[in-house]
Amino acid sequence: MNIIAIKIHDSPNEARELKLPNTNKEAFLHEVMVLACTAFGGPQVHLALFKKRLVEEGSYITEEELLELFGLCQILPGPTSTQTLTAVAYKLGGTRFAVVVLLLWLLPSVLLMTLFGFLMLSGQVAAHQLAFANFLEPLALAFLIHATFQLSRSMLLIGPQWVMAAFAAGISIFYPSPYISPLLLTSGGVYSAYPAFALREWVGKTLKVQWKYLFLFFGVLLGVALLGWFLYDFRPIRLGENFYRNGALIFGGGNVLLPLMYTEFVEFKQTITSHQYLNGLAMVQVMPGPVFALTSYIGLVSMQKANVWMQLAGAISGVMIFLPGTFLIFFVSKFWNQVKDMKLLKLALQGINAVSCGLMVAAVILLLHHFDFSNLSIIVLLFSLTFLFFTKVPPYLLVISGIVLGLYF
Repeated sequence: MNIIAIKIHDSPNEARELKLPNTNKEAFLHEVMVLACTAFGGPQVHLALFKKRLVEEGSYITEEELLELFGLCQILPGPTSTQTLTAVAYKLGGTRFAVVVLLLWLLPSVLLMTLFGFLMLSGQVAAHQLAFANFLEPLALAFLIHATFQLSRSMLLIGPQWVMAAFAAGISIFYPSPYISPLLLTSGGVYSAYPAFALREWVGKTLKVQWKYLFLFFGVLLGVALLGWFLYDFRPIRLGENFYRNGALIFGGGNVLLPLMYTEFVEFKQTITSHQYLNGLAMVQVMPGPVFALTSYIGLVSMQKANVWMQLAGAISGVMIFLPGTFLIFFVSKFWNQVKDMKLLKLALQGINAVSCGLMVAAVILLLHHFDFSNLSIIVLLFSLTFLFFTKVPPYLLVISGIVLGLYF
């Protein structure tokens, strides 16, 4: 641990010790590599690991600063834990260093989900190769039901939020389009924040803003959309546009990603089956790193009728989902301290979270519609829900147990 201690003498009889943050970039990269290979369990668990390794052991940032950055990332679209780690790296070493940290963090999970995608596609030829995945589907459904319940319990606090969630769920079920979800999320945020407009909190504020990252955010969005239009037959480009667009509109992290991906790629485009999606969803629970790595699996499996190189290009396109949140964290971190207490933002987040809960409920209902209600699947689903609700068994242990069961039954 590299901590610089400076004694500041206020008087001949007084001195105090000031600890400056650790700025050893090589050591920070080592911590990121360890986290990328061991951080299971989603944003909340990731936050605890960041606190242990980056605050308590590494002293790269204070606990207060870490929690503030985590709060910022929760109200931005994109993967919360990934953005938090990127924000810490940006604070430590600037843009280039943050990009290197981002790539190190993503590498293990993206690589493993890509390999699993290839295995899934090979299983279409030789089904016995995928015996271990027999019970991943009920496990994935159990994870989603549990996450929906936990998220709804913590975020739906008043009557109007329940109404917004129910409305969003109903619309998503009867109109399963990839354009409905971002429209509902945006509408929920605007509707919820509308009462705060009269406060005019932004009047008189002078913000120091570097606009280049916001221009980059919208420039890439427009660029990939145009490329997708002109190169329509080159599907990896279109997949990259799909993932980038979703990354720009997903508030609430991995839990909100799951219903959006299901709606777009299973219900609407039908490029992957419900069974393939659920297997990928279950497998990403046992992988370290971000849940958003699921998009590499989806991109690869969506190219299942193409050759191996095109499938690999589809997997690489999945990484595009991480770019919007990265651009935004670079953009907002410069003036976050000036706006973080604004009521307008807090109310908007409440509306977005309410809609997110509704989208998750819709995803559960749609998945149940395609669920294989065999005796063994129902038993695995019920046992998984029991463990998730009433014990502290880590999710990855449940997935490993399901894989072992699949090999023997």
